[in-house]
Amino acid sequence: MYAHNLIKKALRFYNYIFSFILASFTLMYSVVGQAACVTPSFRVPMPASVSIPANVKSGDILVNWSILDATVTCTGLVAGEAYNLSTFWITKWYQSAVTVPFPGGSRNAIIYSASNSSTAIAGYAAVIKGPDGVWRDTLGNGAVTGSVVAAADGTLVFNFKIAMALVKTGTGLTGTIDPMWVDTGYNINRVNSGSVVGNSNFRAGFTTLSTKTCTISTKSVNVTLPDISGRDIPSINSTAGSTPFSIGLTCPQSMNVYMTLTDASNIGNQTNILGGMPASSVRGVGLQITNNSGVVGFGPDSFSANTINQFLVGLKIVGTTTIPLTVSYVRTATTITPGVLKSTATFTMSYQ
Repeated sequence: MYAHNLIKKALRFYNYIFSFILASFTLMYSVVGQAACVTPSFRVPMPASVSIPANVKSGDILVNWSILDATVTCTGLVAGEAYNLSTFWITKWYQSAVTVPFPGGSRNAIIYSASNSSTAIAGYAAVIKGPDGVWRDTLGNGAVTGSVVAAADGTLVFNFKIAMALVKTGTGLTGTIDPMWVDTGYNINRVNSGSVVGNSNFRAGFTTLSTKTCTISTKSVNVTLPDISGRDIPSINSTAGSTPFSIGLTCPQSMNVYMTLTDASNIGNQTNILGGMPASSVRGVGLQITNNSGVVGFGPDSFSANTINQFLVGLKIVGTTTIPLTVSYVRTATTITPGVLKSTATFTMSYQ
């Protein structure tokens, strides 16, 4: 009798273990059958290196919108239920005061510095376009891009676009831009409950910035003009003694090159007459410089684009080139006092 009861207890214990294993197996199967979305981390293509002009200013676009086509596939969703794509920022630092137009030219996108400093060299703008076809910021408030309904078998495919631009924001010119400082996340949400069925992130790739520059082979030019008499320049604005000179330039990459000439003795001079230095004894005579397009005016010593009297040297210059110039005497007054004329001008290159 005792042995019989022992056997019955052993069988009950066995049945209990079997039932527990069966229940555990059923639970594991249930988890596998839940919704699953393949949500990769997207990396928006950015050039590994970018050469920028030395006169680039805050707000200038260094890398225009790089657009990535993205796809997220989900299975096991609730058939007929709507799901949307929403975004949130993971990492963002200092918001820049500048903005850039969205792709297509609609509203302006927010830019965040790609550094933990408000004076970072550059920053990113990040936008997303989902099923509703509208570009939206992802670094300001979260963007919701429209919904898609899961198919009868519980599958759903989200096709959307991510775009990022790199924009000048700070005072520096060179360095590596780390996209980790500006990192954006995205969620796949069930609309009626807000539950998240998948999420990941996207950001740009690393970009190293360097300045565009050319080498000036002619750092200083001494030009000696011939002696002339008053008879050679009989009237105001008449010229004589034209003497050519040139400036050598070598550009390792394609560059748009501009130049500004500045009157070293009178930096505020914006005329086309180069006056004499204080040591000059001649009166009523100045100098005039011409290039292939005609008489050149003088302007401030600045490489900024559109500087007063800045002129084009050449577009897409690569390799070694020569900038031909000519200097001449020019009569500036009715009465001339003979003497010695000494003048000095400086030149500033602008790579745009």
